[in-house]
Amino acid sequence: MIQNTIKEGKIVPSEVTVHLLQKAMNGSDNDKFLIDGFPRNEENRAAFEAVTGIEPEFVIFFDCPQEELEKRLINRNQGRVDDNIDTIRKRFKVFEESTLPVVQYYERKQKLQKINGAREKEEVFKSLKPLFLPFLEEELLQLTKELLNGIDEGDYALYKRLCDPSLTAFEPDAQGHLVEGLPFHKFYLDMSKRFPSPSKPHSQVSSPKITFIGDEVALVTYTRLVQSTKDGVPCVEAFNETRIWQRGLDDSGIAVWKLIHFHKSKCPLHRAHHKSKGSPHSCKE
Repeated sequence: MIQNTIKEGKIVPSEVTVHLLQKAMNGSDNDKFLIDGFPRNEENRAAFEAVTGIEPEFVIFFDCPQEELEKRLINRNQGRVDDNIDTIRKRFKVFEESTLPVVQYYERKQKLQKINGAREKEEVFKSLKPLFLPFLEEELLQLTKELLNGIDEGDYALYKRLCDPSLTAFEPDAQGHLVEGLPFHKFYLDMSKRFPSPSKPHSQVSSPKITFIGDEVALVTYTRLVQSTKDGVPCVEAFNETRIWQRGLDDSGIAVWKLIHFHKSKCPLHRAHHKSKGSPHSCKE
């Protein structure tokens, strides 16, 4: 049924498409999705939002003259049943009648991101990248916080999952030496679980900044505040940290970020001139 519908240049019924999309989303570990070529009409849009309860963060519309689209579709040589001139022109007609109103709907809701699709693909991609940077920044910041929580908890399994096996590091506990691989970090985390401190540390990220180097490498810099207690008195230590994350494919072919290097240095905290009982101060005496 789907193949015949596509061949005729028509739109697959919403109950079929929405069911397939929901099944794929529910079976994924991701919480963000890019859905290509959907919704195709108002019925698609209403059914998807009603069934899933999801409204898109934004909708990308590639604006391109019909003549250019026709030429590209004829020349793409993918062996699709709908890549013939008659079906292509039927699809253009269906787009104007059914899909364009959906585009206009999202434009009225200020969710439409219009991209000039008539340019070379490298230029089109360059225009797309800024739309997704906020999501990548959020993902990297969440990974960094998850990693720090694993350190606080002494959770080596989590730490290992987020780090590349060839991780390198400069940190105070290594006395200025470059640490290579994960054994040092495993020892540190195992010891923290074997001899836990009376008060479990709690890390907070302050003033984070994320810088991308190309498409697959990112630097996350921040000040890490570690809260704990010493002799029953709340105290805090501060560290300036830079973590370098690299994105690559895992064994399942999924793109994931892995920590490949970090640099950690202690930053001084100045004591307040006046302290009340129980007020936080530096753990460093």
